[in-house]
Amino acid sequence: MNKPTPLRIGFATAEYPGWTPYGGIGVYVQTMAAGMAQLGHQTFVLLCSPEQSAREETSNVPVVIVAPRGTIRLPFPIGRGSGMMVSRCLAATARELHLDILEAPEFGGLTAFVPAKDSRPFKVVVRLHMCYSLVRSLNNSRPTSLKEVATNFLIDRIERRAIIHADAMTSISTRTTVETLRVHGLSRDDIVTIPNPVSPAFFDVPLDTTARIRPDPTVLFVGRLEWRKGPDILVRAFPEVLKRFPKARLRLVGSDTPTAPGDNSMLNHLRSLVTGEVLSHIEFLGARPAGELPQIYGEADVCIFPSRWEGFGIVCAEAMASGRPVIVPRNSGFAEHITDHGNGLLSEGAESGDLAKSI
Repeated sequence: MNKPTPLRIGFATAEYPGWTPYGGIGVYVQTMAAGMAQLGHQTFVLLCSPEQSAREETSNVPVVIVAPRGTIRLPFPIGRGSGMMVSRCLAATARELHLDILEAPEFGGLTAFVPAKDSRPFKVVVRLHMCYSLVRSLNNSRPTSLKEVATNFLIDRIERRAIIHADAMTSISTRTTVETLRVHGLSRDDIVTIPNPVSPAFFDVPLDTTARIRPDPTVLFVGRLEWRKGPDILVRAFPEVLKRFPKARLRLVGSDTPTAPGDNSMLNHLRSLVTGEVLSHIEFLGARPAGELPQIYGEADVCIFPSRWEGFGIVCAEAMASGRPVIVPRNSGFAEHITDHGNGLLSEGAESGDLAKSI
């Protein structure tokens, strides 16, 4: 088989206030960039961020900071105010690097204001991860002001525009494609599904090959403490687990978000769901550096990701790569790579009793 012609490819991501570029999208960007480099292509991570400081990197792929001169805070969405300049600056960086392909997520409309197809020397690929409209809906977010209504409208508009004007599109799952096109009222039949890759670091987690159940098993959740990701379902299920395994521990790894009922702290909401005795068996570890995650997975006996909806679930793939059993709901993109009682267990969504039984 002939090797493909080497290309110059830029994988773009952004660091918005409260969002890390090394979350799900960032893991994809760095892993895919490294993988394409191994195939002989020249790749770059294009990080849209006003911060010029050194970043955590998981490969030797160069990270290029993209920000208009004088930017002190990356606006969200990109289309608000001077935010259009971020997209223009991204396009200028793509030209300076002589890219053949620029790839970016639909989230935030990062490519919405690059030049039109016939006036740019590179192709634009838009990758569907999770559009902001879906995030708002799943978190039961309701605008509290006209300004917020206008901002949400703008986000949806520029994400929609990015999808319409893309030269090509990929998606992390079929369900993500279907739901994104539905909420934006669009139709495209050329979207290619490419599941998220997993960092090789997770395949190096030591395996315990002895068939046993420890008296003090560790149950693990990794992900933002966000209503959409269902950590409350797991916390409500945990007292039933303790009846069977009184020494069990529940560890939750992830940053807090204001997505609990009433737009309150999810961390505080989770703590309020259980009594003091049960709470003593639960550890909230907060957000952890990517380099610590393989060890955290390695210390778990079972990994639970009870999302109310998930496009793919990179943490589930990381847990599986680490050789850990997983439990996920039947909904959304999980079911595209999990077979019940095959390579995992499927639970019935928001039913904490069913989740406890599965654990």
